[in-house]
Amino acid sequence: MGSPVEAVAVWLYAARSSRGMSQEAIALRAGLAVPTYGRLERSGLRGQISQAKLETFLRLLLALDPDASELGRLVALLKVYAD
Repeated sequence: MGSPVEAVAVWLYAARSSRGMSQEAIALRAGLAVPTYGRLERSGLRGQISQAKLETFLRLLLALDPDASELGRLVALLKVYAD
């Protein structure tokens, strides 16, 4: 993975998919426009965006309501960029 945003996009995709949720469902649950979520996920997966708003990410976290193991996977993905 090339950036923290790409790592988050991979995690969001996996978390959304494991719940059987569509991009539309997670976007609406997070209070985001559907195209906004779709662009975030697609662009991040391709490594084409360099930053996303923290507020947007927090909305998505709250909408997904991840368990401890999912948060652990996200932290592990992001640790690579902290060193």
